[in-house]
Amino acid sequence: TKYSILLQTTAGLTVRTMIVDSSYCGVRYCDYLPDPSLNLAKGDYRWKVRAYHGYYGPYSTALKFTRK
Repeated sequence: TKYSILLQTTAGLTVRTMIVDSSYCGVRYCDYLPDPSLNLAKGDYRWKVRAYHGYYGPYSTALKFTRK
């Protein structure tokens, strides 16, 4: 099992796709912090995630955040 995190601008342009393996996950949730070298510019973004277990499932609903 692994997860794909899609990071986009709020306009829908892909900034990066990150693959996160299950080593970041416990029994109830996963805890992942992207590498600081991602160097996001200030602005508004959104992210969504989907799981892989033999095949990728659908993406979650996008969550928005602001880099200040």
